[in-house]
This record gives sequence, C-alpha cells and structure tokens, in this order.
Amino acid sequence: MKDDELFYIIDGNVQFIVNGSQFCASAGDYVYVPRFVSQGIRVYNPTNSMKPVKIQIMLFPSGLDNFLDEIALIYNQDRTNSTAINIISRKYGIVDLGPVQWKDLHCFENISI
Repeated sequence: MKDDELFYIIDGNVQFIVNGSQFCASAGDYVYVPRFVSQGIRVYNPTNSMKPVKIQIMLFPSGLDNFLDEIALIYNQDRTNSTAINIISRKYGIVDLGPVQWKDLHCFENISI
C-alpha cells in the first residue's frame, strides 16, 4: 500500500498479519500498518446470526476511498472478476500477494454467537 493505515477495532475480533507477524486485535485496539508493508486481515464470522465486525480505517494520505468506491462497483456486479479487481488494485498500489498461511492464534475462541 502507498498509504499508512490505522485500524481501530470498534466491535469484534480480527486477526492481522503485518510484515509477516501475526496477532489478534479486538474492540478498543488500534493497529498501525506503515506504507509499503505487506498485510492481511482475517475476520471470523461463523454464522450469519453473528454481529458483523466493525472497523474504522484511517489512511494517510487519503485517496484510498476512491479505490473502495471503484472496487465496490465491481463487487456488486461480479465478485469473481479478478482481472478487473487486480487492474483497479494496481492503480492504487495494491498488489495481491496470494493466500495467507494463517496461524491459529485463538483470536476467536471466546465469541458468543
């Protein structure tokens, strides 16, 4: 990413991978990700009845909101259109590094459904 990112977890539990290090974050936590660092986020939602995770994302400098607008249009039409998604992503400096090998850090064990 070309941006520094700050994630504020409003509600729920998530697992991050930042520059190869994996860790858990839950409501009230902040996670800072510097620009040009590989990252991933995993949200646990075992059933449709579970409350969604709520995360506020702050970007410095701004501009990624335009990416989110463009990508939402593609997702609403065809989530499987990886070619269009990759073209838009590269325009904003986002590169898909492939699947993440998530470790079981037990981030989601004490969630009531």
